[in-house]
Amino acid sequence: MMAKQPRLTLTVDGERAFGRLADGIARTLDGLLRAEGMKKKDLAEKAGVDQAVLSRVLDGSRNLELRTVGALFGALGYVVDVVPRRIRAPAEGSGNQAAAIPRSDPA
Repeated sequence: MMAKQPRLTLTVDGERAFGRLADGIARTLDGLLRAEGMKKKDLAEKAGVDQAVLSRVLDGSRNLELRTVGALFGALGYVVDVVPRRIRAPAEGSGNQAAAIPRSDPA
C-alpha cells in the first residue's frame, strides 16, 4: 500500500499562507525523517545544507529558499512540484498576489 503523498497548493491568502506553507513543509519533512529513520544530521549532510538551515526549516521558518526545500526533499527521495492553477478570476483592478497554503489531498 502506498503512503499518502503530501500536497502543497498555491492560492491567494497573503503572509499568513506563507507561514502555513512553512509549517506544512516542516511537518512533512519531520514525518519523512521519522518514516525513513534518518537523523537530522544525516539529512543535512546528504542534502548539502548546514544543520542550522535544516533546523530553521524544521522550526517552520518563513524565509525558505526553494532550492533548500528541494534539496532536503530530494535527499529523502522526493520531488517538490509547484503547479500554478487558477482558483478564480481576479477581481477587476485588484492585484492577484499568490501565496502558498499547504493541504493534504485524501489518497
